[in-house]
Amino acid sequence: MGYYTHLNRNEVITRDEVMANLARFTRFHAKIIYYHHGTHELKSIHLNDDTIYRNEMKILRRGYREGEIAAIYKDETIQIDGKKYHPILFQIIGASCPPWSIIKGEWWMDHMHWTPYLFRSRELRDLCYEYLTKPRIPEVD
Repeated sequence: MGYYTHLNRNEVITRDEVMANLARFTRFHAKIIYYHHGTHELKSIHLNDDTIYRNEMKILRRGYREGEIAAIYKDETIQIDGKKYHPILFQIIGASCPPWSIIKGEWWMDHMHWTPYLFRSRELRDLCYEYLTKPRIPEVD
């Protein structure tokens, strides 16, 4: 089962809190860590959460195809406290993501428009990116 932390919109989100949650999720073998806009929580998908993982990827792919996600970007690997994370960034229409600015350590407004999915494995990140951005096969009449 995934672990998460609540980040209420009215509360101040500190770098220490975000980094502590990243460390905790990593300790509990999360394969993906992300910010959920509906609940305003950092969440994680763990090694044994295949059903949750597959459903999340389907939701993201559908959102991209239906225009709820304006762009998907495979970002450079970042290192935090000696741990590597391999991001895919999503520009979700009408949503901002304060934790991404905190993680990047830069308070640029541009970072607020991207929601990261932090993968622990570069290979899994690359496979997911390929799946998410694969064009539809045109239907034959």
